[in-house]
Amino acid sequence: MTKPTVIETRKVTKTYNVNAAPVTALVDISFAAEENSFVSLVGPSGCGKSTLLQILSGLIPSSSGEVLVDGMPVRKPMPDKIAVVFQDATLLPWKTVIQNIEFPLEVQKVPPRERRECARAMLSLAACASACRSRAASRRIRASS
Repeated sequence: MTKPTVIETRKVTKTYNVNAAPVTALVDISFAAEENSFVSLVGPSGCGKSTLLQILSGLIPSSSGEVLVDGMPVRKPMPDKIAVVFQDATLLPWKTVIQNIEFPLEVQKVPPRERRECARAMLSLAACASACRSRAASRRIRASS
């Protein structure tokens, strides 16, 4: 029995314009991932792995082609369907620690009061409540044991 396809790309291409010169990161990428399958993207640095993940999650558009998640075209982030965890910390240095924690909830249009309550609860779990007004770039936060 065939499992349903949950992620599918059809001839996805991504070209960036760098200093008015086109740089092609992906060309005609097509694949289908079935439900409960394990998929790995493997390749050398700069081959387009991160670009593909950003397109799959709706963070950036493809130049051409189509991406489907559960049969729905991906044209913007779909946090209830697909998400990306970046390999490097992705803090916004101009925001406070608590604002960085709230940011994904803000993107999902969670009301401000609910965002703040959730962020404070997360900080409390990590024993970092005293850091909530600090800027992300100004200090390293260590949870107390």
